[in-house]
Amino acid sequence: MDKKLDALIKQLGEALFKLGESELANQWKTLTLDARYDHCGGVLAKIRVDTISEDTVSVKSNNMIDLLLISLGSCRDSAGPEWYGLFMTVTSSMDCIVDFNYDPEREQDTAFFEE
Repeated sequence: MDKKLDALIKQLGEALFKLGESELANQWKTLTLDARYDHCGGVLAKIRVDTISEDTVSVKSNNMIDLLLISLGSCRDSAGPEWYGLFMTVTSSMDCIVDFNYDPEREQDTAFFEE
């Protein structure tokens, strides 16, 4: 992975962890970001949290996460083929898993807007 991309991914993971802590304190297990980029670099994102009470809730992004997603948009082809989706899961124990999606039509998936 390219150094800039790697640094942005790390910052995004930290920002998501802080969001989980600020929104749900010690009441969450995992937080998942689903970000989808279009051909022009625009991004749609949603954040879902699995709580310790087994509920799944949506939380709003914040300015830091939005700015990091915009910055990541400029790195989408820096470490290989261009990717159109970023799926990041952060746990309350600070583990982080990142998957990229290379399908240019992913942004068009209407299931994205379903809860």
